[in-house]
Amino acid sequence: MNFKLRRLKHLKKELLTKLAVLIILVYIIVLVFLLYRPFFIFFFLLFLASISRMYNHIYWLPQLGFELYSTATILTGLLLGPWLGLLQGILSQFFAYFFSGKIKHYALIGIISWAIIGFICGLIRNLNISVTKIGIFFIVLYEGITTPLFRLSGVRTFSAIFHLITHIIIGIFLFSTLAPILYNILR
Repeated sequence: MNFKLRRLKHLKKELLTKLAVLIILVYIIVLVFLLYRPFFIFFFLLFLASISRMYNHIYWLPQLGFELYSTATILTGLLLGPWLGLLQGILSQFFAYFFSGKIKHYALIGIISWAIIGFICGLIRNLNISVTKIGIFFIVLYEGITTPLFRLSGVRTFSAIFHLITHIIIGIFLFSTLAPILYNILR
């Protein structure tokens, strides 16, 4: 009985310690968000973009067009300006490929493309165009330009077409639903 009581006290103390650490972490995150909002926005979006293609570790899956680096890059450009949009395009694309384990020669095409798109989004951020229209436009433009380049660089035809179709469909969904919500929260 004494052992159970000690164990219960130990678990209670451990739980209180974890709760205290969690409260401190939440406090730090809120503080960083309030004091260093651009820093928080940039790295929050970079984190989401970086992990968004980890499903690609399963090598027998075709290149599904689900990713968040396009959303992160466009939102960063619109919220923080051209230079951070450019940087987000480079870093989020690189880390997404890195964490998915699929850094190949053709990754450079995407990195350069999203860097340019992030920069352009920063330049047009004051034109009062909806994030949905901007996002869908740049997804379609990206696929229209890069799919032939990917194909020329050796990507299989089926993979290129499958990625093009799923990326546009998922991009339309993301920029019609999630991106406007994130944009309004982070603005």
